[in-house]
Amino acid sequence: MDKVIDIREQIDRRRQGRQVEKHREKVRALQKVLQCTSCQFKCAMCGHHLSEASNDAELKSGPLGYVFCDSCRGEFEDFLGISSGEKDAELFWHNKAWLEMWAAWVDYQQAIHRFMQSPEFKLLLSKTDG
Repeated sequence: MDKVIDIREQIDRRRQGRQVEKHREKVRALQKVLQCTSCQFKCAMCGHHLSEASNDAELKSGPLGYVFCDSCRGEFEDFLGISSGEKDAELFWHNKAWLEMWAAWVDYQQAIHRFMQSPEFKLLLSKTDG
């Protein structure tokens, strides 16, 4: 009987290894999303790459600290003005759905920022460093 090997331990180790790798993949995906979301070299809304050759105004943070290309910066400023009541909608596409789209985008950005400030995210970072 000494030659009989209990394979349950090996099966458990393999299962744990697969689970660890699955978690690593999830962490990598999360890191990519958060890194891309906070990239200062692309427009925060449309994702247009802002090259080093772009003018300095394009790379500066816009309203609320977001980095926008010129087109998206103008749209966001219109959104802020219209949603606060300081400005009337002048363009036909500045309708209710357009306002909802920008409001949802702002909510998404704020949710990402809150997550990145959470103790759990900071713990995750400390576990993945080095």
